Amino acid sequence: MATHTLPEWLSEPQRRAILSPAARLQIVAGAGSGKTEVLARRVVRLLVEGVDPASIIAFTFTEKAAAELKARIETRAAEADERFRELPPVGRGLFIGTTHAWALRALQELGGAYELADALSEEQEWALVYRVARRLGVVDLYAEHVGPTGKISVAQAVSMFLRSAEVVYNERLERETARAAAPRFAEVLERYEWLLGEMRLMPFRVMIGRAADELAPGGRLYERLQGRIAHVFVDEYQDFNRAQETLLERLAALGAAITVVGDDDQAIYQWRGGDVSLFLSFAQRFNAAERVELGENHRCRPEIVDFARVLAESLAQRLPKQLTAARKPAPPGAVELFVASTPEAEAQTIAARIEKLIAAGHAPGDIAVLYRSTRTSARPLVEALRARGIPVQVVGHGSLLARPEMALVARLFVYWAGRTWYPNGEGRPEVVTREALEVEIQAVTGLDAERARAAMDTLERLGEGLRREGVPDIVAVFNEILAILGLPGQGDDAAARELGLGQMSELLTAFDHVVRRAAPDALYRETTGPGAAEGAEDAMLAADREDSVWGLALGAGSADGAFGAARPGLVLGPTRGEAYLMRLRAFLEEFAGRAAEEAPAEWEQTAGAVQVLTIHQSKGLEFPIVFVPSLVEGRLPSSRLGRPQEWYLPDTLFDRARYEGEEDDEARLLYVALTRAKELLVVSWFEQYQENRRAAVSRFLTGALRPALGGVRRFGDVAPAAAPGPGVRTEPPTLDFSSLVTYAECGYRYRLRHVCGFQPLLARELGFGKLLHHLIAELARAGAAGRRAQPGDVERLLERSFYLPFAGREKRAALRESARRRVEAYVRRHGDELLRTIQPEARFEVPLAAARVRGRIDLLLRADENGNGTQVELVDFKTTSNRPPAEIHVNQLRLYAAAAEAMGLEPVRLAIHDLDTDGGARQLVPLDHAAREAFRERLEAWAEGIRAGRFEPPAEPEVMCRGCDFRRFCQYSA
Repeated sequence: MATHTLPEWLSEPQRRAILSPAARLQIVAGAGSGKTEVLARRVVRLLVEGVDPASIIAFTFTEKAAAELKARIETRAAEADERFRELPPVGRGLFIGTTHAWALRALQELGGAYELADALSEEQEWALVYRVARRLGVVDLYAEHVGPTGKISVAQAVSMFLRSAEVVYNERLERETARAAAPRFAEVLERYEWLLGEMRLMPFRVMIGRAADELAPGGRLYERLQGRIAHVFVDEYQDFNRAQETLLERLAALGAAITVVGDDDQAIYQWRGGDVSLFLSFAQRFNAAERVELGENHRCRPEIVDFARVLAESLAQRLPKQLTAARKPAPPGAVELFVASTPEAEAQTIAARIEKLIAAGHAPGDIAVLYRSTRTSARPLVEALRARGIPVQVVGHGSLLARPEMALVARLFVYWAGRTWYPNGEGRPEVVTREALEVEIQAVTGLDAERARAAMDTLERLGEGLRREGVPDIVAVFNEILAILGLPGQGDDAAARELGLGQMSELLTAFDHVVRRAAPDALYRETTGPGAAEGAEDAMLAADREDSVWGLALGAGSADGAFGAARPGLVLGPTRGEAYLMRLRAFLEEFAGRAAEEAPAEWEQTAGAVQVLTIHQSKGLEFPIVFVPSLVEGRLPSSRLGRPQEWYLPDTLFDRARYEGEEDDEARLLYVALTRAKELLVVSWFEQYQENRRAAVSRFLTGALRPALGGVRRFGDVAPAAAPGPGVRTEPPTLDFSSLVTYAECGYRYRLRHVCGFQPLLARELGFGKLLHHLIAELARAGAAGRRAQPGDVERLLERSFYLPFAGREKRAALRESARRRVEAYVRRHGDELLRTIQPEARFEVPLAAARVRGRIDLLLRADENGNGTQVELVDFKTTSNRPPAEIHVNQLRLYAAAAEAMGLEPVRLAIHDLDTDGGARQLVPLDHAAREAFRERLEAWAEGIRAGRFEPPAEPEVMCRGCDFRRFCQYSA
């Protein structure tokens, strides 16, 4: 058996954390202490000792952190044991990801309604509740709360309802307790949960609780996982909430050993339900828990560590710890400070310093600027950097208004919707005028005044068509806007614009899919009152209520545009388009503010651009040079600090102060910012706002940090050496076959879709392939339990499960009949094979040198009824929604067989079953190892191209561009 040898450079505390045999271990890991390396090596030690990878769960706070931990574990595992060179631990069943991702996967593997549920993001959840607020009772609930003299705002009603619902889920409040304390709120919440079930949706805030319920004794996950989970690791444990803690406790009750890693000084999500007291009390709640402290900072220069430590030691609630620096000092120092007159002057000063640093040899990507809020603070700096020709990337799913190209598109929709909106979250209106839009078009696109005016004329006509005829597909409209404006364009800033516009495409699609998603008939039964009006408006917009032709002509684009001439006589009603645009405006108002920018970042850092991001988004990252500007009262700490919020729940049921924010929470946030810097930290503030309003320096500089200010250097004194490094580290991406096929066809389309986030046009039949796979998976689960499938089972499953979110009524009926016919044909011809089921929807991962390719085998069967499961048959179902080219599909199945071999199985038969025909043709695939390896080489080349960032257009654009969703604005379009 392989042995796991630790390198000599590990510190003694790191070694203790890796080698500890404790079944309950708490690792207190300070900033820069190497916790990812320790966590990875602790996992690898267990793997080398023979622990089954499938019995290990590693929870991370973000998917980006999961990718980093996965790459580290794979590297260390391959070094320690040659088995993991052939098939890495994740390919053998080890789970690395967020608690939400694990919960959703675990629930979906139970089958039934869970398998058909779509995850609902926070943005989509807000849009959904806004759509049905009156019919659910959300508005009436709010009206009762504010009283007869209060102003009724649907948006505020939605936000208050969801804020209170989050407390219920985060804190695991008993429903009877909630009903007794807030009966009307509990009633509306129950109606909302009914709606989620009917619409096959599962919000992220709900997933954890559902999984915890199923892990309780007697639950289906409890029965399924009993004795199968040996170890659970939790990274960033200081930000766990009570629901996640329940999940952890129930996994521990199944027999799992628990290792938690975190730093109470970096607990920055208490306002989202994170409870640092769970971290502080871990040793008391888990008996015989061992604690290991990693206090040595390997990231920051000692001057930075000393400066930040003063702030950390001022926190009231923290574990005692020794924070030291492993690195040597850097004369004359590593911390600078300056004061500017205004935010604009501060931005110009930072931009000038960045320009000098780049001239001295530093890569733009080595430099980060961290703000409490990019929405309120970042724009002057972004404009100053761009004016100097310095590439800048505003990171992650932040504020719309921090990215000029996103702000332009958002304001254009607002202009069409009535011209006034409230994007700042503080009740101040902004009026969008044509003149202002023309100026903004010039700034973003580089068009001169005459061409900007012409573009605006075209956009005016487009908007008139949308208001009159409706919005057939928001993605098509968005793509047309880009074509009119010539965006994303070319040049140095094009890549950054592509990322911003891709994010905008994602946001618009999230809204559109919720607005159009089929809702239960019960929501449309009111005939009088506000609920009836809301229902009538809703019926005009929802896909399953549309009586009009899908894909209406708008008649506003150019003659050769995506939208042709409007058809005479087609009248949808005067308010259809206006209703859509007004809902969209409310949605954009909500997410122009802080809602998105305080989420952790899921982004790819680029070496060629200065990184501008919020402090929340910087968590877990590091940069050689970090600027932390705008350290004034109202920005850091935030003006919202301790501001009372409205709740439907009494204070006796939850810790209200924790959700509303406390001073120590803002101090922890600043501590996170300070400890991102490796070589140079620059902090700054300004004396007054542009309108001559005085600014007060942050209380943290005049208070906790005041003793440390004597050791900082004057601005410009420090000249950190520009050490040429490996550049931005890119972890091997995890891809699927469909995305690799996209790359093979057109590298630039891959970039737009899978790197930037541009969304495809909406297909009415979306969800049909998923339904077919679900029907067969349910029959297979019954077959694994010994029940022979009958054709009549299909109709019973359809009665329980049939749901297509975007099909109109006629198309929905036709698709239902098609599903019944196809699956019944499969059952008649091949149903007996389901008695040999080992697992439906079996996950596989194929390792490549440059990437990991994930896939799912629809049916993993024993090769014969009397077999022991070692010899297996793989069956993959083909539908229109997942139909790759035939040659690729055949070799894809062969690679899945190779992954099965690495798992100790012996594939003896491979088959592709075509569900797109009533006859259900089946193709047997020979086990051709030469063809498989030749195909693997092609995949390697594609994956290496993706990892290296080679996104080239196709050699024959006239062929590939014809069916591309992005052809209207693509710079390479034929």
